[in-house]
Amino acid sequence: TQSTGFTMVKIAVLGTGRIGGYIGGQLQIAGLDVVFVGRLTLQTQIKQHGLTLVNFNNTTDFIPPDKVNFVTSLEDFSDLDYIILTSKSKDTEGFAKTLSSTNLSPNAVVISLQNGVNNGNVLKKYLGHKACVLEGVLNFAVGSTNDAKIIIATPPTVIIEREVKFSREKIIVEALNKRNIRALSTDKVRHVMYNKLILNSVNNALAALLNKPLRTFLLDPLARYISFLIIRESIAVVQAVGIKIDGNLSFSPKLIYYILLLPSPLVRLVLRRLPFKTGSYVSSMRDDINEGRPTEIDDINGTIVKLGKQYNIPTPLNEKLITLIKQVEREKTKPEYSEKELYNMLTGNSVTPTRLLFWLGDNFWKSLLVILGLIFWIFYF
Repeated sequence: TQSTGFTMVKIAVLGTGRIGGYIGGQLQIAGLDVVFVGRLTLQTQIKQHGLTLVNFNNTTDFIPPDKVNFVTSLEDFSDLDYIILTSKSKDTEGFAKTLSSTNLSPNAVVISLQNGVNNGNVLKKYLGHKACVLEGVLNFAVGSTNDAKIIIATPPTVIIEREVKFSREKIIVEALNKRNIRALSTDKVRHVMYNKLILNSVNNALAALLNKPLRTFLLDPLARYISFLIIRESIAVVQAVGIKIDGNLSFSPKLIYYILLLPSPLVRLVLRRLPFKTGSYVSSMRDDINEGRPTEIDDINGTIVKLGKQYNIPTPLNEKLITLIKQVEREKTKPEYSEKELYNMLTGNSVTPTRLLFWLGDNFWKSLLVILGLIFWIFYF
């Protein structure tokens, strides 16, 4: 049943996939007038099956096919109050050029809810003179099936930049909160974006190359070691930029960093306590590889490497991840490397017990403190 509290608000979701389908679907259920713009494949699925949204709390929302306004292109943007981008970063400039050459409402608000930290700058370059451009961050894992069923695997969080003068982001924030999605606005959105960049630099590429979900490969000691080396590298770069490492996310980089220091039995206990459904969802980057599409490796790990060069921070592991993913893109392969194979390719070193023991010894005191803290948390909360 749709609400009528926001019925006069018109929205287009550009680059609709799983993320755009879920956000746009929930906004429509909240009462907003939504048009989805995306690929023909998803349009066909929705025409046959409608749009099904499986929420984190296992409730289900369904929008019938005849109630979903889904198009593969849009010519008229003049009556839209909000334009939300959920596309891949590589498509941002194309959308920006299209919007810059068409008529927009004088009060149009363009919101980027994409991976990476550069999409807002691209949109402001082309649209800053004719629309309010706001940046945002989505933080939730999402899977889908071939019958247009979108499944949320972690508690959804949406953080949008606060507009100083009119706070026009509030309508979107209020509508999402009405649908039990944690949404908020902040004037420190870039702080959150950089923290998510750290997480993406580890999870997306590793999950894609191992073909395993984060929850699965965190249980492997060697995969945690690889992840630890990468996240340490990415954290150093973001700290050099002047960003505090925490973030207003479900999984902060600092939390993941400390989990990586733990032995497997405690990691298993921690993962049971974290709000994350089990399932086969791996990462959007793996989906791109499976479909033969370009990935966002340049906008994620490539950004870390670029900033590393700017601030004189070595980033050899991020550079190697880019090389491996680019090779997969060129050769159209679908790798499922073992942890040992990936470690050898990333570091050029073979895995030996001595090397792993050295890592454990190097982090012994940190591990001990984390273990004691987690024991307290597990048994007292």
